[in-house]
Amino acid sequence: LIYLKVSFPKMLRGIESGDYWKRLWELHEDWVVNNPLGLNIVILDMDKYDLTSHKDREKQLGAIFEELNKKSKISLR
Repeated sequence: LIYLKVSFPKMLRGIESGDYWKRLWELHEDWVVNNPLGLNIVILDMDKYDLTSHKDREKQLGAIFEELNKKSKISLR
């Protein structure tokens, strides 16, 4: 399982804000932290990246794959 971690403010960019989205984000964060299924979760801090912009997208994706390779037991390249 790969978890694309992002802060609530960044998640709200591009979508309407509201209590529903905040609660959904909180539940999701809690589920990943508690990991009730005992899954091997790789957490990526998506606040480091901006995939909404086409500028440097390939470079950013390369950095994401590099981080995934370091944190997981599988090679993605």
